[in-house]
Amino acid sequence: MQTESQTKKFRTRDYLLRTFVKAKNSNIPFQTVCPRPDKVEYITDATDALYRIIAEYNSNAPVPVQDFIEAMKDVKDEMMDLLRSQRAGVPR
Repeated sequence: MQTESQTKKFRTRDYLLRTFVKAKNSNIPFQTVCPRPDKVEYITDATDALYRIIAEYNSNAPVPVQDFIEAMKDVKDEMMDLLRSQRAGVPR
């Protein structure tokens, strides 16, 4: 059994992939970090469930438009809040 420190992590800067995962109501938790003042990165555990959703994303699987738009608004708001706090020097 792997401990939390041994669990492989998946990292991406693709906010559309992050939006797709959120729109699919996958319950996959992402941590949003700002490695540089102008970059946002999404980190989660590398699981089979995640890779199945990534395969759906890459195959242009359908997702309800309204769900995708709402998820995109949430992801962009989170991203902009993080960037603003980083620029203001507020740790998050």
